[in-house]
Amino acid sequence: ADAADAARVGNLLAHAAMLRAEMVELLLRCADAFAAPLDRAFFLCNNYDQILTILAERGLGGGEAHARFGRYLDSARGDAAPHSKKPVRGVSSGNRRGLG
Repeated sequence: ADAADAARVGNLLAHAAMLRAEMVELLLRCADAFAAPLDRAFFLCNNYDQILTILAERGLGGGEAHARFGRYLDSARGDAAPHSKKPVRGVSSGNRRGLG
């Protein structure tokens, strides 16, 4: 039973990783709809920040998915910074509970 459970968990984790990768690809394709680099970066910042907020609200704020989307958000902020006159945050970055 333990081996079967471990196999099911392994399959679930593999499927979750594929889903996450596909979600990121979808967000990148949607961001390409914006002509201006700043608009693309803000779109990605807002969506990555929303994902981080949802993970935190579900009690998943310290896991691998949180760390990965945190890196994506940092990268999108870095992409936006040269085009923006103000500091770039996510939509709700001031309200992200448990995401320090």
